[in-house]
Amino acid sequence: MPHEPDPPPAKKFKPGSVFFRLERNKPGMLLPKKGNVSTPIEVQRKQLPIFQAKPQLLNQLRQLQNAIIIGETGSGKTTQIPQYLYEAGIGRLGMVAITQPRRVAAISLAGRVAEEKRTQIGKLVGYTVRFEDVTSSETKLKFMTDGMLLREAIGDPLLLKYTKSHPVHQHRRDICDHLWD
Repeated sequence: MPHEPDPPPAKKFKPGSVFFRLERNKPGMLLPKKGNVSTPIEVQRKQLPIFQAKPQLLNQLRQLQNAIIIGETGSGKTTQIPQYLYEAGIGRLGMVAITQPRRVAAISLAGRVAEEKRTQIGKLVGYTVRFEDVTSSETKLKFMTDGMLLREAIGDPLLLKYTKSHPVHQHRRDICDHLWD
């Protein structure tokens, strides 16, 4: 009889997470803690690992034409760095593109960042996936699939709408590309 592989390990939640408490009557079922009040978004943002590196990160990004940022899943790379760039004035005259390999990720991340920025989706924060463009002339942070960025590059090889107008770095592209491990 062949040996069956071990099942994948269960997701471990950190103490303090809303999913940390296990329901005793139903072993293995994860439920929110009783009486949990959601943590304000600003507090959540400051608790992300990337928040500690914000000043150094922005300083480095101002000096570089291109950057690849590698960090742990859940560290805030995809949701926070575009906001940091926008808040610091980097890319304000153009747009910051944030790519994701899947449409669901692009849409859900755009929704999260719009919530964090307290704006309606399609205004400051928008998204473009195949057959769906939820952006406007106000959009500065644009989440999109990798394929949509490639499609835009066909019509605009220099990706000029993502160009930062800066006297020293006139050809700099403010594209925050999310790389999967």
